[in-house]
Amino acid sequence: GVAASSLLARRAAAETATATEAGVETFDFQAEVGKVMDIIVNSLYSNKDVFLRELVSNAADACDKKRFLALTEYDSPPEPMKLRIRTDKDARTLIIEDNGVGMKKSELIGNLGSIARSGTANFVKQLGSGEADVSLIGQFGVGFYSAFLVANKVEVTSRSFNDPEAERVAHKWTSQGSSFTIEDIPDEEFFGEQSGTKIVLHLKEEAQEYLDSGKLADLLKKYSEFI
Repeated sequence: GVAASSLLARRAAAETATATEAGVETFDFQAEVGKVMDIIVNSLYSNKDVFLRELVSNAADACDKKRFLALTEYDSPPEPMKLRIRTDKDARTLIIEDNGVGMKKSELIGNLGSIARSGTANFVKQLGSGEADVSLIGQFGVGFYSAFLVANKVEVTSRSFNDPEAERVAHKWTSQGSSFTIEDIPDEEFFGEQSGTKIVLHLKEEAQEYLDSGKLADLLKKYSEFI
């Protein structure tokens, strides 16, 4: 089933660590990820704006999950949801931060380094023929990869709410599209809270328009129904 193939895929991704250098591990993407990235980048290039919808929607979901866990598993009052989008014009980066549930190291490797094979086959079938239906990428859980529509390098730093409090360590996932690295980031803050995720997009030359706060505000207004 999907769960079994997903587990196998994640195990395979975890076993493809190719190098360790000063605490930085390098992994190859599972082949399916490459296929999905190609389809997204080639068929959605005329609709690049969708990356913001997908990443902000993922951040909102992460906040919802943390809220649910706080109430059901930890019996603690949930922290107010925080989601921030900011730009650094000098560094040409767009940053999306949340104080949601976050991801463990194994989840960064599994969730961002592999895709359940059955899901990929359906995605390829639906999107492989010409211009993609933008609404499908969220359905198949591959919306994260739309970041590569506008960025030539993506960094995801995350700390998991699911880890015991004393063991909560942030890890950073970094990719330029062909492989990815993972490293420990001991001092990362997520609004000064226990968990969260920060995505830094190093924007391509032709995507500098996303440093414009007016454009971002318009897009967020447009996509607010998805959040």
